[in-house]
Formats: sequence, C-alpha cells, structure tokens
Amino acid sequence: MTIEKLVEQIRLKECSPSGRNRGYDGVFPGPIHLFPQMHRDFLRLVNGCLLHEGYLRLYGVSNPDGIDLCGWNALGLWKFAWDWCYPRDFPQHELFAAGHLDEYIFFGGNGFGDQYAYRVAEMTCNNPTVYMFSTFSSGVIAVGTFENLLSFMSGNGYTGDKIRRALGSAGPLAWREHANFSPPFAVSADRGDIVKVGAAESMIMNADAMRILLHEARDIEEPRFATWLDAEGRTRLCLEHRQFCRVGRSTC
Repeated sequence: MTIEKLVEQIRLKECSPSGRNRGYDGVFPGPIHLFPQMHRDFLRLVNGCLLHEGYLRLYGVSNPDGIDLCGWNALGLWKFAWDWCYPRDFPQHELFAAGHLDEYIFFGGNGFGDQYAYRVAEMTCNNPTVYMFSTFSSGVIAVGTFENLLSFMSGNGYTGDKIRRALGSAGPLAWREHANFSPPFAVSADRGDIVKVGAAESMIMNADAMRILLHEARDIEEPRFATWLDAEGRTRLCLEHRQFCRVGRSTC
C-alpha cells in the first residue's frame, strides 16, 4: 500500500490535531535522517499522530503539540531508569535481550508505555526491522517493518479487554499521558485501578517497579511501593519498608 493511502487511513483515526496536514519540512536532525524512506515520507506528510483514543501514537519532529522524537530519546528523560537491565546480568533470561536502550531509537508506542523502535546498528538498512520494547517484561520483540506497523495502526484491530478497561477507567489519553496500573503496571496487569500518569513518569516508575520485583522483592508476595524524588525531581519508586530513601539517592 502506498504511503499516501496509509496516511489517508491514519488521518481517519486521529484523535488529536497534532501533525494533521502539517508535515515536517525541515532537515531531519540526528539519526532521524537514517529512518527508512517510508517513515521519512510519513513525517513529511504527518508529523506525528495520536490514534485510537490516544492508545497508539507515532512521534513527530519538533512538534510542540505532540512528542518530539529527539526529546523522547534523550537519555535523561526516562531511558536512564532502565540502565539496570543488562543481558549480562541475566544471560539465561530471554527478557533481558534488550541490551542498553540507547542502542534503540524510539519513535512511537502505545498508551501503556510499550515502545516501537529501530535498532541504531540496523538503521543503514533500506527497510530496518521495527522492534517493540515491552515495559511489562523489559523484553524486545520484532514486529515487522514500518509499513506493517502503519497498516496495524490504521486498522481497527487495536482493541481488547485491557483497552476497554482503560478507556472506562482512565478515559482517552493526551500526548503526554500514559495509562498505568495502581499498583504499578509491572506488578499487576489485571488488578488495581487504571490511572493517567505523565508519559515519562510512567516509563520511569515501570522501570523502578520491574527492577524492584526482580532484585529486591522476589520473596515478597504482595510488595507495597512508596514514592520518592531523585536529585532531578523525578518521581521514583522503592519498597514501602525502605521509605528511608532521601532526595538525591539514585536507588532505594
């Protein structure tokens, strides 16, 4: 299917005016100029889009209405929180095949924080593989090409109990919002409330929850979390019984 046809279908699903009829016409910064041709053509036509009540999104370039590709991939925004997830720490565990997240360029995702990405080392290919990084498992899976992803996003298949429940509880999502579970998503995907959380904050808190569950709370049946602020003023998680954490500490 041509990019024009896919964009026509995408625009029918948009729930935000961000990028509508306002393609990016500047020089692509950084690694974005290495995106596959179809992706660059997409950005020229639609500079980011928010679909399916905000539960699917593709980021744009320097788009003040949406999420900026370069800003979202800055290490200090949320990627740093997943630095503990190294394959060498758990070589037998397939969930840790992700490696360092700075090896990926994240260009879209869903409302629960799962991210679509290219692997930097593969971006010189004509049609690089699109990967999905799951914040629930900290694993990475291949999901096809950018054309496959656009076809999926422009279709009607993004439904399911989790989406219906999230819409009923948290409602539609804006660009800088994620739906997250309380207790945290990494702890319970079928219990607790679904609430709106800032997108970057949600990514950080899910990283902390996953780290705690795998490193500190393996023998705790129902771990309880407390929040604290790091030196940059970002909300972090620690185990409730370790609430002695102080501002400025990087771990609990």
